[in-house]
Amino acid sequence: MSPRVSRIEMHLRARYDVQFRVADCSFSMREGETIHTENSYKYTVRDVRLLLRAGGWNTTGFWTDPDGYFAVLSAQRVQIDSAQEYGAD
Repeated sequence: MSPRVSRIEMHLRARYDVQFRVADCSFSMREGETIHTENSYKYTVRDVRLLLRAGGWNTTGFWTDPDGYFAVLSAQRVQIDSAQEYGAD
């Protein structure tokens, strides 16, 4: 999956001029102005497994919807001894 199709950027767009408060701070937006609210990254199952493996985890389970659009993986941290952890022979 290319980076172009694996990242979704979300924005909220003001439909009209608006003023609002969050945590005692005042904000305003002009009509058409946007707030960047989220970056959502999508990964293939292969990519998730590679990322887990690189971080010292093994996949222990895998579930997907019938069309293969969504997946849930479970993982377990790989146990290493102190010699492996510090790169000793």
